[in-house]
Amino acid sequence: MKPRVHPQSTFHKRTAAANQQFFRPGSGVRSLLSILKKRYQKPVSPEKQIEAYVSNVSSCFPGELSAIMAAALLAKKSLDTTKQVAEPFPEEIFSGERELDEASQAMLETYADSLQSLRWDMIDFNSIFSHGVAKGLTTWIVSAYAMSRPEYLPRMRESWSRLMRGESGIEEAYRMLVRRDLTDVEHVYLKYRPKVFLDSTDVVHTPKMTIG
Repeated sequence: MKPRVHPQSTFHKRTAAANQQFFRPGSGVRSLLSILKKRYQKPVSPEKQIEAYVSNVSSCFPGELSAIMAAALLAKKSLDTTKQVAEPFPEEIFSGERELDEASQAMLETYADSLQSLRWDMIDFNSIFSHGVAKGLTTWIVSAYAMSRPEYLPRMRESWSRLMRGESGIEEAYRMLVRRDLTDVEHVYLKYRPKVFLDSTDVVHTPKMTIG
């Protein structure tokens, strides 16, 4: 039987530049504690996760908003290029091209649950890069949960509108996350915005993501 390969070893190799592979697996004790925490910690409901996220964003300064946006876009690029979850990023829903009907809401719920699991793996992997991705996944998790619960859509739209106040600092915040100059592909990703949460005054241009 072949030894089990950590799921994020592939993730790392496909998302970091050759000279920027600085993942550091967690220690045995830390990994054990993470497993126990995932197994026995009482899950936080999607509603509470949304409330906590909205509250946090509402009190952030522009620099902090830039960091949240940069992490979210790093996570999206990683999701698109590594396929670490079975479901593809629901582009048509986030772009507002697909109606938020019951089927879409069910899909979003499943997708958010998958991202939750990946987020734990990123935290467990214990590196600067993986923690940045984990932070970014939080934004997509609560956004997906909010769309599967229409009563939370207005509040999430308020949060995304506020995040736009940090746009001017996104590139620098992203560079700090990856610790290198950005690639052309990453410059494209920095322009991505989920139109379903924004009005026309918030979005200037959002390219379609077809990478991967």
